Amino acid sequence: MGKFYTIFLLAASLLTGCCSKESEPEGDVIAQIGDSKLYREDVQRFIPATSTGEDSVNFTRRYINSWALNKLLVIEAQRRLSKEERDVAALVEEYKNQLLIYRLENRYIEQQLDTLVTRDEQESYYKSRQDEFKTKEGLVKGWTVTMHGGSPLLAKVRSLLLQSGNEGNENPEEFLYNAAYKYHNFTENWIDISTVARDMEIDTATLLHGIRNGNVFFENSDPPFCRFLYVTDFIGKGELSPFEYNAERIESQILSNRKLKLLSDFHHKILNKALDNRDLKIIEK
Repeated sequence: MGKFYTIFLLAASLLTGCCSKESEPEGDVIAQIGDSKLYREDVQRFIPATSTGEDSVNFTRRYINSWALNKLLVIEAQRRLSKEERDVAALVEEYKNQLLIYRLENRYIEQQLDTLVTRDEQESYYKSRQDEFKTKEGLVKGWTVTMHGGSPLLAKVRSLLLQSGNEGNENPEEFLYNAAYKYHNFTENWIDISTVARDMEIDTATLLHGIRNGNVFFENSDPPFCRFLYVTDFIGKGELSPFEYNAERIESQILSNRKLKLLSDFHHKILNKALDNRDLKIIEK
């Protein structure tokens, strides 16, 4: 970068400063580019207290490199860019203004937003926008179980799941808790079929085709594991997903709409107040 912008990386000083407990003189410079200086205390305040001597040295070196690169890129930009390209005052001012507006609007929303969303509001929103809640691929309820392929309990697990849809048969919950490598009971909660397919390591289209053809039990042996799926309920692609499945999303959308309405009203109040006070004058030609 030239003799006017030499970087002084004081390696010996770093090693001594990071490994020794002796106090260093205040204002100890550890790197310099032109008139810009990096002081030891600027770096030390970011070094974790639990760091070892070697960790501190490595961290300091990385910090110096980052600091130096940032300074050198600015210098290079000053050299290579035209006067017009270097003039960022307007952009800086615009960014500052947008940041102030963002903070003001956030504070207003925090003070004014009603965060209580009732069940009636959610159900009304759901009923009036049912096209938005149709499934993209399908939803399922059931069990997924992962077993070690060599487990002596493999046949027992397979039998439990195959019979779990029949009335009067035992609930496999307790047995699977102790026998399975991993299992998930989602008989009370709808899950996207692509998520289940990923857990089963089966292609989504293959799984969907099987369910549509009446299959409720699936097995995928992929050593060292064997994966089982038993489907207790299914909602097909393009069908309306249940309210419960969408409740959290609906609440979020209602709150988002409230925020937009608050901001719109706030903006109108600001404009109307300025017009009333004659702070804003619209000159029509």
